[in-house]
Amino acid sequence: MVSTIFAVIGLLCSMSNNLMELQGCQGDMMGLVTNCMMYVQKVLPLPNMNASKACCNALNTADIPCPCHGISGQLEQTIIDTAKIVSVAESCGKPLAHGTQCGNFIVP
Repeated sequence: MVSTIFAVIGLLCSMSNNLMELQGCQGDMMGLVTNCMMYVQKVLPLPNMNASKACCNALNTADIPCPCHGISGQLEQTIIDTAKIVSVAESCGKPLAHGTQCGNFIVP
């Protein structure tokens, strides 16, 4: 339980540092982080499932390749599963184009 709390605190601290990088991206980036993070995180991972309506609404306003380019190697190794970002975008009806790079993941 304590390790879970520290993992969540680490997640929030890391995301706040990376929010500065998202400021140049178009769309509701704060809504994207707030509503979609639970679907793409490695910490406390949920099984693959369709994203919520709130997540999809935020995702549909966003230029997804922009935040994908801002995902650092450390963030990808510890917190975000970039393959899940691709899956969530697809489940929201906004699939990423083949060959798009999201972190180190390239959409097949």
